[in-house]
Amino acid sequence: MVEFRGLVKKNVVHFSANRFPTSMKFQWNSVNHINEELHKFCVELEYKLRPRITRFLISRLEKETGGDFSNFYFDIDLNLGQISISDKTPRKFRKKIGKEFDHEINHLFVRRFFEMNSPATY
Repeated sequence: MVEFRGLVKKNVVHFSANRFPTSMKFQWNSVNHINEELHKFCVELEYKLRPRITRFLISRLEKETGGDFSNFYFDIDLNLGQISISDKTPRKFRKKIGKEFDHEINHLFVRRFFEMNSPATY
């Protein structure tokens, strides 16, 4: 089960879905209330993203991290339909994989996923 913890600040809803305590973390951002349809969309997107991002990180950073990606954070903007590496992720890793991540994960996967699956309002 995915646990969502929310905080409303300045009409923006922030919530995180962390299934594994030693794995990467997602920060979901939306200006809209998280309704059931949007919640289902987020769960589906996370289940698609997590293995894809894990494979991406392993192929580039496994030696440096030992496979521990617990200090990797990703911001998912539901209104813009994009994901980015959070500033909470160590700078040396952001610099090393930033451009490739944006291309492989954001442009080639996330945007298509949003186009094909997004709920009517997010």
